[in-house]
Amino acid sequence: MKKFSHRDIQDIHDLNNIPIVSIDSTGLITYGNSSALRLLRIEKADLGKKNLFPFFKETHSGELFYPSLVTGIPAINKLANILVDEDEYHVAFSSHLIEDVNGICLIYLFFQNIAALERSENLFAKQELKFERLLIESKERQARLAAIVNTSDDAIVSKNLQGMITSWNHAAGIMFGHTEAEALDKHI
Repeated sequence: MKKFSHRDIQDIHDLNNIPIVSIDSTGLITYGNSSALRLLRIEKADLGKKNLFPFFKETHSGELFYPSLVTGIPAINKLANILVDEDEYHVAFSSHLIEDVNGICLIYLFFQNIAALERSENLFAKQELKFERLLIESKERQARLAAIVNTSDDAIVSKNLQGMITSWNHAAGIMFGHTEAEALDKHI
């Protein structure tokens, strides 16, 4: 398997909208894609100067990543709370130790803001309810229209673009002497 430099890996992560950072063995943030920089409210100029551990509310946050650093075994979907300018976020993250072509090891962390996920799910549920309500209203309008057509004393016939009869009310049956079943799919 081909190994890449961390710059190559980071170029790929720059395209991702999931917050991704890399840290060294001391917790120093060496890279952050635009989503991570927004989440942590740091500037690109601060990369290499800020430590990730103080963002974590847990006092021993380094322990969250230490197994990845020592064993190389990824941590998958770990839950933590991070503090950013006094705003607290509940996140799930995965961390992976990656060694590049130059032998440099960095831990890459992939964050998912759980509150944002819940908001997305709530928005989807609201949209689904709105769609269901519109569907019910549409069916009710169709039922009212069908009742008007079926009880009308006027002959009402509908056809498609080819001139084939698609509906025929009771008054049309009386006027033309054919039932709806006999008239359907016949040319007008």
